[in-house]
This record gives sequence, structure tokens and C-alpha cells, in this order.
Amino acid sequence: MKPTLLLLLFLALSGVLCAEPAEKNSVSVQAVEPQFEDYPVSIYKGKVIIPGKFKKDKEGIWRDEFGKGMGDPQINFAGKYFLSEHSCGFECRYYELTDLTSGRSVPGLNMFASGDPPNMTREGYPYLTLLSYRADSAMIVALYLIDKGVAGEYDCRERVFLFDEAEQIRPITRTKYNRCSP
Repeated sequence: MKPTLLLLLFLALSGVLCAEPAEKNSVSVQAVEPQFEDYPVSIYKGKVIIPGKFKKDKEGIWRDEFGKGMGDPQINFAGKYFLSEHSCGFECRYYELTDLTSGRSVPGLNMFASGDPPNMTREGYPYLTLLSYRADSAMIVALYLIDKGVAGEYDCRERVFLFDEAEQIRPITRTKYNRCSP
């Protein structure tokens, strides 16, 4: 046998090349949940351009292109975007993303919309999606509020998404069960 092969065989038999941990009672490391602070962005400080489809009425309430009330168009997501929620009826909503540096609509939030017929889980339950986001982060948390068919009884699932520089939304976690706290 060659000397190198003999040395490797000796080291393997003596335990030097074992793959076992040094401590048999070592603790496994758990995955850390993503936090908004993990995906920081700088907040745009220049002139905000509000698209013409958003109008302020005589009472000072902002309205969308369908005349439905909405929040004040201001940077509330990923440093320069206005993420707005729009109602389209009972348990019907859609989200819209607007770049307030240009007034341009950004596609991609349709995956969070709900309507008639309602979105359904694999198990056949209807659900509504609620989003959490921040002006200083590119992270979105989707909370899926699942109607179990019994008054006041809901299950929740949660998934975390990242909005990237190419203006694409991609999941960064698997969907997990969560306590209901919408």
C-alpha cells in the first residue's frame, strides 16, 4: 500500500476522521425566524409622486380608481413603495403596490388577493390573506386567516416573502401554522 493510503486508513481506524460530534449531548441549532430588520432598505426622502388614479375627495379621504376609501398614499413598504389594500366586497380584497418615486404601479401582489369564489386551502377551507410590512424593510409577512366553518373558529398559517431589487416577490420560508392574532 502507498504511504498516503496507509496514513488515511490509520487515521480513520483511530477515530481521528470520525464524523461524530465532539460532545454526544450537543444541542442542535434551530432555524431563526426572519425579522423585518434582517432585510433593511433606505427610505426615499425625495418628492413623492402620487398616481392620478388616487384622488382625495372633498372630505379629505383618499379614494382609489373605483371610489373606495383607502389609506393616505405614503411610503409604507420597501423604502419607496405604497402598499395599499383595497376592498371589493365582503371578504374580498386585493393589494396594490405603487412606486412613489415614479407613480408607477408594480405588478406581483395578485397572489395575496381574495374574492368570489374565495381562496381555498388544500383541505377545502376558505381563507383571507392579511399582510404585514414596514417602510424600512423589503420583507412581507402573509397571515392566512382560515375559516373553519364554525362561528369565531379560525386557524392561521403564515409565510414570509421577500421583495427583491427586480421587484419580484418570492417566499423565503415554508408555510407554517401560527397562532391567530390578525
